[in-house]
Amino acid sequence: MYHPLARTAVLTAALLLAACAGTPPLKPAVDPPAAAPTNEAVVSSSGTTEPGSAAANPLADPYSLLATRTIYFDFDRAGLRPADRAVVQAHARYLAEHPDAAVHLVGHAGKRRARSVRNILVAGGAAPDQITLTSYGEERPAVAGRGESSWAQNRRAELSY
Repeated sequence: MYHPLARTAVLTAALLLAACAGTPPLKPAVDPPAAAPTNEAVVSSSGTTEPGSAAANPLADPYSLLATRTIYFDFDRAGLRPADRAVVQAHARYLAEHPDAAVHLVGHAGKRRARSVRNILVAGGAAPDQITLTSYGEERPAVAGRGESSWAQNRRAELSY
């Protein structure tokens, strides 16, 4: 003999399973992300690069190493970190391939850091006359405050084209 509540529970479970079996899967609440832009140039029928493509202006490509324009330095160091070295080398290649381009290099918290970046740019193929250098020392901090977290953001060199 069955308990009346057990029979009700079994019938309720069976109804729920039957109702769910015919239900289509739920659509995600968020649309899938669009495909990331590529570095492929859009070429017209005349063979020229379309304006706005990554090849027309590689400096505008947010996925390129050239999008990074601020180089940070460790405490009491003028040498570059490995990831930052790759960024500066990418800028050097760009300058070497575009002799009409020029970059303004601004050093903060030390002229030797700006010179370090400049030396890597020149060693990578940039012409010295493509680079202008300004050093502000500690005069223009990116972050006000005291302590290592603020100082770390102020030990930097910035590139602008």
